[in-house]
Amino acid sequence: MLKENYVQVGQFALRNPRGDFLPAVPLFIREQDAGGRSETSGLSVAEEITLSSADVSKIFASKFKQYQQETKKAKKKRMSPIQD
Repeated sequence: MLKENYVQVGQFALRNPRGDFLPAVPLFIREQDAGGRSETSGLSVAEEITLSSADVSKIFASKFKQYQQETKKAKKKRMSPIQD
């Protein structure tokens, strides 16, 4: 039987009701689904594409900006006086 190799592609963590992170769980895909391994770098093809892409930083920056905006909205909502 052939041994299947897996590549970690990320982590996933839920939050508890207070907003604290619960323990993170690694996410894996089969190495063959990632496009195999590059002989020069040792990374999977999917990892090389991800790391060489400038679009990844744009995605993270966009998501962080969205997070900041939503956090500000939530704080304002909590701070506003209760209206009857």
